[in-house]
Amino acid sequence: MPNPTKATLLIVDDDEAVRRGLFWALDGQYRVLEATSRAEAMQLLERERIDVVLSDLRLPPHVDDMSEGLAIIEAARRARPAVPVVVITGSDAKHAALAFSRSHWTPTR
Repeated sequence: MPNPTKATLLIVDDDEAVRRGLFWALDGQYRVLEATSRAEAMQLLERERIDVVLSDLRLPPHVDDMSEGLAIIEAARRARPAVPVVVITGSDAKHAALAFSRSHWTPTR
């Protein structure tokens, strides 16, 4: 049964080693959910009360571009505008992610 006092963190990454490492690092402080794709992330965003999203940008089936990761960011913003979305990426996509976040970020205060 979920602990209602812990914030729920959603990790979205197709790399199992990344997901497992983040899970083990964060599980004590947060209720951690995992998704390997945009479809899984969308289901969890609709079904669960997510407090923080950690998402890779390059996800199947479009690992050559950032469309899947960017769609997750947009879906999280629509579902819960105040939810922090942290981009985790090991690729050169970080510049595009920063540009996207600057153009879509709105203060929550």
